[in-house]
Amino acid sequence: MTTPQHNVTPDYATPDNVTPATDWWRDAVIYQVYPRSFADGNGDGMGDLAGIRSRLPYLRDLGVDAVWLSPFYASPQADGGYDVADYRAIDPMFGTLPDAEAIIGDAHDLGLRIIVDIVPNHCSDQHEWFRRAAAEGPGSVLRERFHFRKGRGQNGELPPNDWESLFGGPAWKAPGLPDIGHGEQARLVGSQVLPFFDQDGVHAIYRTWRTVLDEYTADTDVRIAVAEAWAPTAERTALYLRPDELHQAFNFHYLNTGWDAVELRKVIDESLDAMRPVGAPATWVLSNHDVVRHRTRLGGGLDRAR
Repeated sequence: MTTPQHNVTPDYATPDNVTPATDWWRDAVIYQVYPRSFADGNGDGMGDLAGIRSRLPYLRDLGVDAVWLSPFYASPQADGGYDVADYRAIDPMFGTLPDAEAIIGDAHDLGLRIIVDIVPNHCSDQHEWFRRAAAEGPGSVLRERFHFRKGRGQNGELPPNDWESLFGGPAWKAPGLPDIGHGEQARLVGSQVLPFFDQDGVHAIYRTWRTVLDEYTADTDVRIAVAEAWAPTAERTALYLRPDELHQAFNFHYLNTGWDAVELRKVIDESLDAMRPVGAPATWVLSNHDVVRHRTRLGGGLDRAR
């Protein structure tokens, strides 16, 4: 099943040696670290938390303000760690809970903030909630956390509709689960209205989350949330950044613009115009784990990127 990719990332805390500022995030440089490929700390050929910890001084010297960590939770790794089996456990391939605590402590000593990706919109089929919901069947309270629908076909063996998963194969959520009528839907994410992305109902959820974040009012304990929201227009993206919702959102419209001065100027102006009514800063996103890194994407090919 595919659901809207709104990865909300709350900041743990403001380091003691950083001047407190409730709006530090408005002009911060945030660097994403994908743990399994960033740095290998134990020599097994796979990136891990120890490797990340060893590179924190380097990130500080780059001028980074905050480090965003992609998921390092317990996971069967069917979706690169975004299929979370336990949000409260560290996957052994990356290390232990003390390793994660050490990263946070060292980062704060260096004046860096830590942001974690909590992947609220989906979990692994190995998560205890899902396993129980599937086992308990219709009527289970746990089923309210997921979308269960009867399949089509004589024995329900076919998917409910023609929605596609981002990673291939079928996926399905709107009332009545209407067919879209064409394939290659995943390529349209962020450019066309789709019944399984950018749904209005998520905003009520985010308002409740903002209420929780605002409970941390001390300047030394500022939390922020960033939406990884694929929306078809900058105006739709701005809806996630209304004063009672999230603080920032990935600017995928900017990221997807080619290396062309006229087009870049156009998307910059559109971004600023869209964010101004909600009082949110526009973000200038160069890349993330879902797209080809900008050095390769804009630098003239893989060989030059090396």
